[in-house]
Amino acid sequence: ATDLFLGIITTIASVLSISLNALALPYFIRKNPKLADTLYLLIITTDIVIGLAYLPTAVSLFHFRHPMWLGNTAFCSITGFVMEVSYGVSVFLVVTLSVVRAISFVCPFRRVSRSLVLSLVGVFTSAEILVLSVFGFGFTVRGYTFTEFFAICRWYLLELTFITKSSNPTSMLLAMELMFYAVPILVQMTLVTLSCSISIKAIQKTSSSFRKNSIPSLRNSSNTTSSSFQNHLSNSSNNPSNGLNNSGNALTSPSQPDPRSARQLQATTTIVMVTLVYVTFNLPGWVFGMYHMICYLTWGEECPDMATWDSTYPEAVSHLYSVSMVQSLLFNSAVNPIVYFCRMAELRQGLAKRNCWKRVRGMSQSSMKDSYSNGRNENRFS
Repeated sequence: ATDLFLGIITTIASVLSISLNALALPYFIRKNPKLADTLYLLIITTDIVIGLAYLPTAVSLFHFRHPMWLGNTAFCSITGFVMEVSYGVSVFLVVTLSVVRAISFVCPFRRVSRSLVLSLVGVFTSAEILVLSVFGFGFTVRGYTFTEFFAICRWYLLELTFITKSSNPTSMLLAMELMFYAVPILVQMTLVTLSCSISIKAIQKTSSSFRKNSIPSLRNSSNTTSSSFQNHLSNSSNNPSNGLNNSGNALTSPSQPDPRSARQLQATTTIVMVTLVYVTFNLPGWVFGMYHMICYLTWGEECPDMATWDSTYPEAVSHLYSVSMVQSLLFNSAVNPIVYFCRMAELRQGLAKRNCWKRVRGMSQSSMKDSYSNGRNENRFS
């Protein structure tokens, strides 16, 4: 029953990730080539790939974790490789998006180079592909193999040839786990915490300035409007300019916030929300990974393995560990486009085809006016 439920959830998340990100993709392709929009475009493309890569996992869960499609060695290797590369690239893109926004607040007069950031993304992606190709296909005994516990294809550090042939495999394994798990987790947590803190402080500062500017203007608007209106009435007989004050200018409304600052506030809030969604779905995996490292450092080989159903941990903890290490990335990819749709009005308007709806509504209103006028003419001559 648990596998069936996970299969349903994985299928729904995969379909949402593929369909919603595909709907948002044309909007970001047509937008101006700004750095943030380019990073969003890359994140959306990566999320679509992630949704496709998890479909074989959903099929396996529906069949009680049997390999099914992943039983083919070539397909298993390709799926596992694409899943791992997509995870690394997705994490790097989200962290880069958050860090770039924080840098724009720390150094407001220095523009972040778009070509430099995209070059870093390309270098990281190439390095990720190279490292996973070398370790996943070259240095492991079996390469990518199907894992019943996770229902995915992956390679294991314990099967690296230089670890199995080493005289001290424990220290070698610990060094590899530090390189592949502990150091990336610590770097991600540090960068995300610092960048989000800077962005949240900037949001609070901008919001408070908006409130300070709006309250006095609203307080003085009634006096300004009434005095202007009285002057307008008193001078209306001598001055035929309707709607103008003594200086010949139009009656002013309360001051509005700077549009550029408002757009910056909205963009920063969206980036912070995307980053917090990423942290929410990846935090359990980080906790389990750090716990495994501490457990291995404390008890060594006596540390119980969590990636087995025969472990000393309760079954609920094992399922939570499996979901946090596998499905959490898929859930993150499915929630990201929901954030885009909720935060970006232009994206919603493009999907709803608002202009077409306006034309249809205008045609219907004009036809109603014509029928009403014809009815009045008929009554007039009857």
